[in-house]
Amino acid sequence: QEEGLRRLLAEEIRAALPLPVECCSRDELASQPGLAIGALVVTPRYAVSDVKPLVPKDRPPVAVTFCPADDHVERIRALHQSSVIAVVSISQAFLTAARSLLAPAVGRVHTLAEYLLPLENARVLKAADLVFCDSLALRTVKTPGSIHYKLLAPESVEYLSNAIPFGT
Repeated sequence: QEEGLRRLLAEEIRAALPLPVECCSRDELASQPGLAIGALVVTPRYAVSDVKPLVPKDRPPVAVTFCPADDHVERIRALHQSSVIAVVSISQAFLTAARSLLAPAVGRVHTLAEYLLPLENARVLKAADLVFCDSLALRTVKTPGSIHYKLLAPESVEYLSNAIPFGT
């Protein structure tokens, strides 16, 4: 339902597949059923049961999963001294999820700072030892060494590619 997360999903699908991509909320889909006609509706796995009743029966929604943060957690655990870890995103939901995924590695040793785009002052990121960015934030954040966190799991992108009807 969150606009930032929808934009992020749309961007990653757009970057992976050579097709036009549009996004809408469940509420918009419910109030404008025509949006689903002829479309391949994509939704996070956790929302399939909410979206399924809103799409044509002959074209159920395609569920996608998110990438695990294991590599990023290990990168934090490999830090030998107290560090500032920044997470930058266009999505508040992304930031909330990042906090819960990274918290065990951050513990009481490191500091986690979350930044929702647009940034009021990009210089705040210069103080960070690690800067994790979503796919859209990576375009605007010019901090050297920024680390890209792709939201969509590669298996989901492959599955989505295979779910596209031939000739579409």
